[in-house]
Amino acid sequence: MQSIASESRDITSASISVLRTNDAAGWERLSKRFRNVGLLNQTNGRVDAGNSPVIAGTRQPLSWLSYEVTGTSAGAIAEAFRGGRAFLSVFLSYVGKNRPGKLMKTLWETSESCVGYGRAPGGLERWSVTSPGALAPPFGDPVVLDGSAWEFASDWYAKYLSSGNEARGRATTAGQFVHRAVMSRVPYDEFIFYFIALDAMFGERGRVESSISSSICQVFPTDLSWERRFAMLFDLRSQLLHGGNHDIALWPELANYRRKFRSTPLADISHAALSAYSQFFQIAPEAPASLPEI
Repeated sequence: MQSIASESRDITSASISVLRTNDAAGWERLSKRFRNVGLLNQTNGRVDAGNSPVIAGTRQPLSWLSYEVTGTSAGAIAEAFRGGRAFLSVFLSYVGKNRPGKLMKTLWETSESCVGYGRAPGGLERWSVTSPGALAPPFGDPVVLDGSAWEFASDWYAKYLSSGNEARGRATTAGQFVHRAVMSRVPYDEFIFYFIALDAMFGERGRVESSISSSICQVFPTDLSWERRFAMLFDLRSQLLHGGNHDIALWPELANYRRKFRSTPLADISHAALSAYSQFFQIAPEAPASLPEI
């Protein structure tokens, strides 16, 4: 990962770990389980086998995300990409809630690649190189996953695994749209993806606005302005989705919104969605209705 820095840590219950690029001991442990890991140059991303390409783009990786899954080659790769995006959504929701200024995106290009190591029946090891696209946007400064962020993520995953199928389904869907929103550089797309994430978490058929609004008020219990903020944000969402407007900058209520709340719609919807995702299992509805389609 080119814009995420972390010490080598893991969440055993989720089969996910992050390896620091220069963690020789951590890479040695992994290579004992998958011998072909030794072919990977962690610093520059080159697979040292024949004419294999440089896979890490123009910027050197700061860390590597390791996710273990079982299945067919194609199925395991797809699940690893989904799991990796969901994992980063959990961390980024923590950063977005507690240190929102750290998620400032730049116009640099970034891309990550995946090196897959598999053990087929009979013990034969295989490896492949493919790309999930960028896992994290190019932040102005690297986002550092410190000890408190890892403690939060471990707790979040523990709640996830102990929750019922409905809550886990909502969290899984919401995480994918949180990731899409964080990755987007188009304000329209970012705004709508954050709203879909909120709908996935809290929306109920027939009362989407009120169900999300009441949940947002639980996320910010001491800030009484959120009921009014959300009503205006929902109005903007409706205009963007139903043809009344196609650009946040052209919303007739934009100046009024900024004057009332000393903020912007995009800043507020991102703060609301990331904060809600970080606290989801404290306020998840007991009996959710339909989930939005990805």
